[in-house]
Amino acid sequence: MKLQEMQNRFFDYAKITFAEGTFKFYKSHLNYIICYFNNNEIYDSEQINLSVINNFILYEKSKKVSNATINKRILVFKLMFKYFKIENEILTFKKLKEEKNTFSALTNEELNRLNNYLNSDLISIQNKLIIMLLIDTGVRLSEIVGIKVKNINFLNNTIYLDITKGKKCRIVPFTDSTAFLLKKYIKTINSERLFKLTTSGIGSLFCRIQKKLGFNKFHPHMLRHTLCSKLHNNGVSILIIQRIMGHSNVSTTQRYAHFDLDNILHAYHSVM
Repeated sequence: MKLQEMQNRFFDYAKITFAEGTFKFYKSHLNYIICYFNNNEIYDSEQINLSVINNFILYEKSKKVSNATINKRILVFKLMFKYFKIENEILTFKKLKEEKNTFSALTNEELNRLNNYLNSDLISIQNKLIIMLLIDTGVRLSEIVGIKVKNINFLNNTIYLDITKGKKCRIVPFTDSTAFLLKKYIKTINSERLFKLTTSGIGSLFCRIQKKLGFNKFHPHMLRHTLCSKLHNNGVSILIIQRIMGHSNVSTTQRYAHFDLDNILHAYHSVM
């Protein structure tokens, strides 16, 4: 089967099957590796073997591409072959050894600087609320732009997320100080969505704050990691943290499904 045909049909399948972020991830990496094969006159699935993959790896390493990125590109390529149930020796490919992942989180000093900035008159109420919600909930960037006003519950300070990375709805808590700002902000808008912003728009906000406060790094996922670290360091069960963060696959979901909302709220507010 022609690789181009496989790619197009796999994209059609992935677009309706997976979340938008997952689809974009697949599309980006698959476009890259298919382009490489086209440039090397490899157009058909029958031309693919471990030797071809090894040449691709050598090419990537010559460009200083990390093993983690190489693994992702080959993984998506393998998924395409699996989708079409094509038997090929590349399915036996073993992942390259990856560098140990390190997750960037704000230090206490940086968090204090950020809080001081949020309490100043230098930031709009909308932008302040975005940062506070990310600090409180640890939601992903794609999830915060999908928050609906009707899904905010002020009786127990929670948000019901129905637009998530893995298409698995969940509930996340927030603090009283954020609740106060939320109520004030909601009075100023008239829309279903809490924020009329794109992920790139929020990304630009973080770039501006990074320059303003002189942070070496500052991106939305750092606030997610910061919340994880804060909860974990204060003794919150790793299972409850997984529930709040939405780190979900079938086995993980089954492990912590017995925790109810009261357990989550009690553990969360005892720290926050």
